[in-house]
Amino acid sequence: MKFRNVCACVILSVAMLLQPMQTFATEGDATTQTATEDEAAKEAEKEAAKKAAEEKKAKADADRKAAEEQNNNLSQQVKDAESQLNNKQSQKDAAQNKLNSINGEADKISGDISKLNKNIAGVASEISTAEANISQTEEDIEALEKELEEAKKEEKKTYETLKKRIAFSYENDSKTSIFLTLVSSNSLAEFFTRVEYTSSILDYEQKLIKDCQAKQAAIQEKAEALEAKQTELSKQKETLSAKKDEMNSLVESANKSLDAKKGEAADAEADVAAYEAELQQCKSTYQSLQASQAQAQANLAQAIAAQEQAERERLAAEQGVPVEQVEVPRENTGGAVSASEYEMLFLAATIQAEADNQGYAGQLAVGSVIMNRVMSNKFAQNSIIEVITAPNQFASYSSGMVDRILARGPNESCKAAAQAVINGQRSGDWLFFMTPAWADHFGITGYTVIGDHAFFYKWGAN
Repeated sequence: MKFRNVCACVILSVAMLLQPMQTFATEGDATTQTATEDEAAKEAEKEAAKKAAEEKKAKADADRKAAEEQNNNLSQQVKDAESQLNNKQSQKDAAQNKLNSINGEADKISGDISKLNKNIAGVASEISTAEANISQTEEDIEALEKELEEAKKEEKKTYETLKKRIAFSYENDSKTSIFLTLVSSNSLAEFFTRVEYTSSILDYEQKLIKDCQAKQAAIQEKAEALEAKQTELSKQKETLSAKKDEMNSLVESANKSLDAKKGEAADAEADVAAYEAELQQCKSTYQSLQASQAQAQANLAQAIAAQEQAERERLAAEQGVPVEQVEVPRENTGGAVSASEYEMLFLAATIQAEADNQGYAGQLAVGSVIMNRVMSNKFAQNSIIEVITAPNQFASYSSGMVDRILARGPNESCKAAAQAVINGQRSGDWLFFMTPAWADHFGITGYTVIGDHAFFYKWGAN
């Protein structure tokens, strides 16, 4: 019984001692459980953040891919629009050249018509002169004919007088007549005087007849000369008239040709106007696509920036630190590269197309951007030509300016800048450049201005 009571007391004492220990053990287990739950919650939160960051990164990757696809699609559209624009420009130029050629031919025909009309006026003047000469000759012939008629009348009158005298002499017998003259004379001297006088009258009348005949011959000679002149003038008039008719025919034909050329010119002008309207439409489409292309480039650059930010957030979530504490170091895009002579000239031509008037500093800066892209992992292209010919990146290449400069050879300053950046020299680590106005438009800050260009590493704050 005692022993039993003692055992009971011992058991009771032990139980009383164990009770606080049980309470302590229970409280410790609860604390451990709470810590475990907190850690689990943090881990779950971290995993959720990582998952969200990864999803954001995946979305950023997808957005960049979509932006690249849009950029490539627009690049093809811009090329097609540019090709159509160039084609329309060529068509318009051809139409304009045709119009210029037609107008040139029309001007030549007009000049020929003017010359013909001037010649016709000259011929008409010659014809008028010939007609005046013919008229004067006809008047002269008519006067000579009258003069000849008077001379003939005078000759006839003189001849009739002489004939009567001779007839009177024969009818009265020359011996009787002489006898009567002798008898009726008061002296021998008077007789001889009368005989001589009578003989002088007869000689004078014969001379008058000869003079009249000579005068008639002279008049006839003049008349024949005038008639020959009249014939010659008539032939000359006929020749001139024929020449005038021929010239009038040529003028008529030339006027018809001129009218035809004017019709062709009107059609050509209509073609030029139509091509000009189409050209303006192509320009409008091209400019609209260029604006879309610029926006697509901005979208791509922003997608790259968003992708980088998503990577920072993913690393922050993975490391369990604030995003601000995650530093993504800039790439080291410096260093020399191996380039062929053609690649150097291609780079120099691009530098000249983009910065020919920007001085050597501006040229070196443009070359730095191109070489930084060659060395950067942010761009799929890893050669000079690939970077320059990438879709929607360098408008000077898309427009054909680079090829034109390359064909004639870039200048020495741009060649020097190209060789310098190939050898490893850089003005900065920029990956982009545009005008400051566009940089401000897209909200880019912290850019570096060299010449007329703003250079920056990333879109947004630099």
